[in-house]
Amino acid sequence: MGKRNGKGRQQGHVVTWAQAWRDVMQSAMARGLLIPITISIVLMIAAWRMPGEDVSSVAFSIIGGLKDHSLVGWALCVLLAVAWNWHARVMRRCFSAEAQRIGNEKTKYQQKQTARELGSSDK
Repeated sequence: MGKRNGKGRQQGHVVTWAQAWRDVMQSAMARGLLIPITISIVLMIAAWRMPGEDVSSVAFSIIGGLKDHSLVGWALCVLLAVAWNWHARVMRRCFSAEAQRIGNEKTKYQQKQTARELGSSDK
């Protein structure tokens, strides 16, 4: 067994690619980013497996589609999805802050009603 450093990990412990992949996927699932990461990985693998000439022709056709406005709908769809994701995160933070404020108010009024110290359910 190796010595442990201050963060609880063993010194000299080698992390394999499978463990790193597992950690990245677990983090992505916990943060709600599994679908975007999966789509990005699939697109990167597809681009990597294509011949170089095909990759450049696909890139030029995408740029050409943006220039002649035939891909504007897709670009707006992506922009709308990103904006919706940002708005949902902001609303979750606002809701969480408001729920915390209401909980603190409730605790304050409950504490006024009793003589003994009330415990906290905050984690």
